Amino acid sequence: MKRATPLWPRLALAGALLLMLAGLVQLFRDRFATGDVYPEYSSLRGDPLGTRVLYESFEAAGIEVARNFRDVARADPGQGTIFLCGLHWSQITGTDTEDVKALLASVRAGSRLVLGFAPQAPEVAVVAGAHAAESAGRERERRHRAPSRQDKPEARPLHREFGIDTRWLPATEGGVHTAARVGADALPDSLPWHTALAFEPEGDAWRRVYGVDRYAAILERSYGRGSIVLVGDAYLLSNEAMARGRQSALLAWLLGPNRRVVFDETHLGVEENTGIAALARRYGLAHTALALIAVAILYFWKNGTSLVPPAARGAVDAGELAGRDASSGLVNLLRRTLPAGELVAACVAEYKRAAAWRRLAPETQRALETLALSAGGDRRRVPEAMRAAHELLKRKS
Repeated sequence: MKRATPLWPRLALAGALLLMLAGLVQLFRDRFATGDVYPEYSSLRGDPLGTRVLYESFEAAGIEVARNFRDVARADPGQGTIFLCGLHWSQITGTDTEDVKALLASVRAGSRLVLGFAPQAPEVAVVAGAHAAESAGRERERRHRAPSRQDKPEARPLHREFGIDTRWLPATEGGVHTAARVGADALPDSLPWHTALAFEPEGDAWRRVYGVDRYAAILERSYGRGSIVLVGDAYLLSNEAMARGRQSALLAWLLGPNRRVVFDETHLGVEENTGIAALARRYGLAHTALALIAVAILYFWKNGTSLVPPAARGAVDAGELAGRDASSGLVNLLRRTLPAGELVAACVAEYKRAAAWRRLAPETQRALETLALSAGGDRRRVPEAMRAAHELLKRKS
């Protein structure tokens, strides 16, 4: 007798699986609550490396705040302030793409564009400076080379379009510089500067707001009916800076006169998914999807399980289950379809169709036909006639 499996191991396994599932759910809830699954300086991130506190501060102040998850070329920020936080310094030297054109068109229409750059360590600045020098060398070589018709016109880098170059501050003890105010703006006299990145504008289009040594730290310029602000240290916009030393006057100046703020997330790689699931959620088709899933489950259940209950074990005739091999099956089949008295005549008729019948002597053929007739449909004479036919064929073989 097979020994039954105890119930407690199954209960323990089910409990362990439920605990693991609950732990995973709580882990994802905590991760998405803090937002550390998002890139640094994202307005969806609530830890020290994000900018969600700034986003929520503007929202609490009654300012219309939004996030942009689409291509900048397709977004419509309107005449508001656009924040791009956590940019890398190389992104300002990129070519004039459609996104940049869309941003500049919005600024010309009256928007204010704030570009906040992620802090750069001094050792990263040295490597970046080497790459910049190498790029400058290639540029000089290209200019001195004889022009060719195959040379395609290159898009002007953004920093050349704006007339600005990047510079790298020397390393200091603690890695923090001091940015001093330049001008008579109602702003703090100095700011802690946590990056080696600085700017050197060309011409008078840019106005220095803060400077470190002889370089500019924060710049502003007019562009059409709007304005552009470069902030070399996006740490001033981070959640950590909001908690440790919020510069409210600087934040109000960055906002400008606008009452609408857009935090762009696409430059950080956080974009809206326009797939079927996103469209279904947007247009309230989630219940329709659940209904389709339920219909699919019912369809597979119907095709995998018969809705007709199985027959009882004793409902089948025992005689129908007696055959267990080919001979027994043939006997059962003959009993169902052929009367017992006609068995000899049927056997002789089948034997006539075989090739062996033609090899028999005529007297043997007549003897077999006589046996078939002698049975006469009487089932009691069948065994005797079958034995006689067997003996007759055995002697003639």
